[in-house]
Amino acid sequence: MDQIRAATNGNYALGNDRFAAQLASALNRRVTPGRAGRPPKQWDVPASGDLFDSE
Repeated sequence: MDQIRAATNGNYALGNDRFAAQLASALNRRVTPGRAGRPPKQWDVPASGDLFDSE
């Protein structure tokens, strides 16, 4: 019952991975929940790997 309620409330497909992949392909949209939260911050690290300038 909980799986049905979560799928209905989240507007997600209820079924196995193969079914979800077919449905996503047909609809051209995500049909499974995404990851919660912000993406990790990308830091610009110099190619040399040094964090500080060595002058």
